[in-house]
Amino acid sequence: MFRLYHSNDLEILKELLLNEIRQNPPGVFDAEQILVQSQGMAHWLKLQLADGLGVAAQVDFPLPSAYVWKVFNTLKPELPERSHFEKQAMAWKLMRLLPGMKGEPQCEGIARYLDNDPDGLRCYELAHKVADVFDQYLVYRPDWLLNWEKGVDEIDDSDVSVHPWQPLVWRALVADSQRLGNSLEHRARLTTSLESIVAENGDRLKAMPKRLFVFGIAALPGGYWDVLNAISGHIDVHFFLLNPCRNFWGDIVSDRQRAWILKTNPDAESYLERGNPLLASWGRLGKDFLTLVHETSDEGRLQDIEAFADIERTSLLKHIQADLLDLHDRQLPAYQPQALKNSLFKSSILKDDASLRIVSGHSPLREVQRLHDQLLFWFNENPSLKPRDVVVMVPDIDQYAPYIDAVFASAPEGHRIPWAIADQSQVQENPLLDSVVSLMSLFDSRIQLTDVLDWLDVPAIRRRFSIEEGDLEGLREWLNQAGVRWGLDGDHRSALGFPEFSQNSWRKGLRQLLLGLMLPTDATAHQGDDWPVFGVEGGAAELLGQLIQLIETLDHWREFQSEAHSVDEWMLAIPELLDDFYEPDLDEGVQLQRVRDAIQRWSEELNDAAYDDTLSPLVVRSWFQEHLGQQGGWQRFLAGPVNFCTLMPMRSIPFKAVCLLGMNDQDYPRQVTPVGFDLMVQGRARRGDRSRREDDRYLVLEALCSAQDRFYISYRGRDARENHELQPSVLVSELMDYVGDAYCLEGDEKLPARDSRERLRDWLIEELPLQPFNRRTYEPEKENESEQSNAVAGYHKLWADVANADHSNTKNRPFYSEPVAIPEGFSRKQILWSDIKESLLKPAGFFLKRRLKLQPDLYMTQSRNEEIFQPDALENSQLKQRWMQDQLANVSAEIPDFTYREQALGSLPVNALGDIYVSRVEQELAPLLADVKRFISGDADSGALTLVVSDPQATDVNNSTVEISGEYAQCWNHQLVYWRAGDLRGEHLLNLWLDFVFAIAAQPGLVDMAVIVGGKKKSEEIIFNAPSQEEAIHYVQQCLMHYFSSWTSPQTALPGVQWALLRADEAKRMDTVKKQAESEFSEFNRTAMQRCHPDLAATLLAGGLDDWLESHRWIWALPEQYLQQSSNQEAGA
Repeated sequence: MFRLYHSNDLEILKELLLNEIRQNPPGVFDAEQILVQSQGMAHWLKLQLADGLGVAAQVDFPLPSAYVWKVFNTLKPELPERSHFEKQAMAWKLMRLLPGMKGEPQCEGIARYLDNDPDGLRCYELAHKVADVFDQYLVYRPDWLLNWEKGVDEIDDSDVSVHPWQPLVWRALVADSQRLGNSLEHRARLTTSLESIVAENGDRLKAMPKRLFVFGIAALPGGYWDVLNAISGHIDVHFFLLNPCRNFWGDIVSDRQRAWILKTNPDAESYLERGNPLLASWGRLGKDFLTLVHETSDEGRLQDIEAFADIERTSLLKHIQADLLDLHDRQLPAYQPQALKNSLFKSSILKDDASLRIVSGHSPLREVQRLHDQLLFWFNENPSLKPRDVVVMVPDIDQYAPYIDAVFASAPEGHRIPWAIADQSQVQENPLLDSVVSLMSLFDSRIQLTDVLDWLDVPAIRRRFSIEEGDLEGLREWLNQAGVRWGLDGDHRSALGFPEFSQNSWRKGLRQLLLGLMLPTDATAHQGDDWPVFGVEGGAAELLGQLIQLIETLDHWREFQSEAHSVDEWMLAIPELLDDFYEPDLDEGVQLQRVRDAIQRWSEELNDAAYDDTLSPLVVRSWFQEHLGQQGGWQRFLAGPVNFCTLMPMRSIPFKAVCLLGMNDQDYPRQVTPVGFDLMVQGRARRGDRSRREDDRYLVLEALCSAQDRFYISYRGRDARENHELQPSVLVSELMDYVGDAYCLEGDEKLPARDSRERLRDWLIEELPLQPFNRRTYEPEKENESEQSNAVAGYHKLWADVANADHSNTKNRPFYSEPVAIPEGFSRKQILWSDIKESLLKPAGFFLKRRLKLQPDLYMTQSRNEEIFQPDALENSQLKQRWMQDQLANVSAEIPDFTYREQALGSLPVNALGDIYVSRVEQELAPLLADVKRFISGDADSGALTLVVSDPQATDVNNSTVEISGEYAQCWNHQLVYWRAGDLRGEHLLNLWLDFVFAIAAQPGLVDMAVIVGGKKKSEEIIFNAPSQEEAIHYVQQCLMHYFSSWTSPQTALPGVQWALLRADEAKRMDTVKKQAESEFSEFNRTAMQRCHPDLAATLLAGGLDDWLESHRWIWALPEQYLQQSSNQEAGA
């Protein structure tokens, strides 16, 4: 018995299935078989069975191909459990056979493609493509394969002479299978002789469940349908078909098909019927299957049972669904003369109808943001609507997943919507699996710094090497100091085809970190080619050892992967690699077990195919990328939250709200490049052939029919950069055309059809602004006050505050407005001189960092993977400073080679580039060096200083002193000598003066003069004579008071600006302030100052300059008094 149930409602089909089970319940130990096309449908059915029957037990949900092979296996028990002509089995056999066929005359194309294929990767890819094509032939062109086996190369419906190697390869594959003792009974042979097999062995089908339910499958290949037909005499087959139309629609044609038929046969016009244009355009897959069903079914065996539900036309969505159900074409009158006068032939739609919405945005992010607002609106409007009642489908879930996570996870409290993403690539959603794939690529990996840091972000890898998450920042800092960029060592780089050098490599960087741990902090200390990097302290030595162990493990497996190995060697090595790199917890262990299971299946496939050649690492990596990159996560479909998933066959499960995102012209229907040698694509199509584009069209038809209350579509309608218009998917355009021609807004019936169409289109489509904080997002535009706006106002409070901010009459709330309290635990007893200096040199930055614990200039540090080719401005300044220090460290001693050391530390370009750069530095700094040497002789003095002064603000006699600790350096013959390769600015002079005055106050006689030398184009020397100790102590006390004030408020002292004003003529002071304010490098425009005092420059220009100078005059008053001279001379003169 074969029953075919037709309905336009999946809920009705489900009830029919439940009713059949209730009326004829299976035995206690009997199993039910329900054939489905996807795991998502199986999951939905399990829930419905459990809800309707109380329990869902002993129910299997096989996929069609697996069930068909099970039928064959039952009819012929001698068949293997898995066909020896499955895709993977054929692929590995072909990989072994194809290289040996290059000499055949018909195989010139194969020979050309496999030429120069030392790693076997081309052969692997070709074998899998050929196996995929042959697998399609087994299902859709069985007659071709059987003819080829008989030696007949010519085939129907295509020209085999274009690719004459295919019959030869198929015969070789069959002969090889026979040699291996494999069963030659493949699907093509079995389906062709199915009738006789069932006639002979039909009684064996009693071993299978007595009935079969086929649920929710839109179409089956002809061979699979024949199997169901054949077994229906022994097994009751109940086929539940979701059919959008109650009338027979197997003979309707779309406008495109009609034009093509009339082009070749003009007399056929009277026989061509379009029916409903959407059904004709989108429903070819279902139409062909319905025709196939009725053409191939035996007379009287197939029972058609119709259970269509009438659709009440209460909304635009219901109107469209009813048109599909009744095969009604409402678009046709729009092209009649009456349409020029009025729209009375159209059905009117209420202006508050929100059942169909189309949204145009600028980007996937804006689509998801708008969807989030729409869902919040729906949930607020209808409390009975739950997140589980909403499904959101996109053409490529991997593209949208980051935006979905970003928008839904960052929603403010109270606006959180639970969500779940299904069908993501396993590698993309699981960092552990992604790391497995990357670790199988060590053989050609540069092993960059970011690669290793990414691996260390995987908890199972950190656990294996005893590295804590909190250690990562320290490791990153060490590696940046050591200059590690890429490559294990020079040999590794040479093996990759790069020049052999060790600079910026892992081994060199780690050796230098070890040296820094063991050697004294001496600038001349080094061992061979390695120079110490002083980053690791004694307690962290174990962590450095764990990092070294990780790098050695990577090197071990890189060496193993650098050459081909036998299958047995790979199968033993890969689990060992997993053990070496991963120490998983319970959840991670499940993920790794999936990898191990996949490897076990792979081993079985290779064994079945008798593949005994070696496998190159490229082939092994390709296998991992293919198998671990497959879609997963279907278990999260129907898990309770809002369902996000890919548009896939039979996602037509009924939901109250169905949303389609990413319906762009270039993205949907999805483009699939056909295999160039697929004879099915090149030949004439047969009824039942699958087409990705036709499948995608049918998916939208199913989605439209499964929407119970809301159907929401969004697409990228504007370019985010240039704002030019982009077209939606052709399916969206067809839907808009149909709606515009068949319906009009209430009150527009007397308008010409063109006008009512445009008004409906404007009402139906919402164009989003580029930014979520645009005012239109929160105040949707209306043509007039009486018009009903279908746009949904945004819910995000932060964006709303930005959108509603009125900048015309109000000022931004200042970051700093009043002093803050001294922090609890603050000590006035002991202070570092370096902190006092910082409060003067960078007052706003000091307040933010020290008092508020903020880092205004802190950006996410991005590790660099490339060695230095041209030092940037900061690196350039640091290199010049170190060069000067080397030259002045000991004038009489032999200084180690600067270039040699800096290249070893990774701070200079390698080889000749480094030499050229250093020669330029030497040439540029030679005049500066000569000027500095005039002030120095012998060795430089340095040491620690301590000064105890009275606290000028102390109220307690017992706590009236402050101990200030500091250091001095670069002191030659009682002279502080500083230098700078660039121009001298006020902050550089004040830095020298502060060190000078503190040394005098703490230890009289230590220094009696201070000099700073610098300048780019002109060499400049600025010399300070020594004040008295009393003056120095008084100045230090003033600095101390400024320091204490800096803990409660950001001070406005800007030494660089003040110095520029002191050197300028009084008449030009305003010009100087204006020039400073316009310079992006000025102290006015530093991030911290802009945050704390953004209007300081404007205040000074508006008349506050004199007061500002007076309040900070003490800073430069004493230095000016002891400024001995300022001499300028041409650099190098």
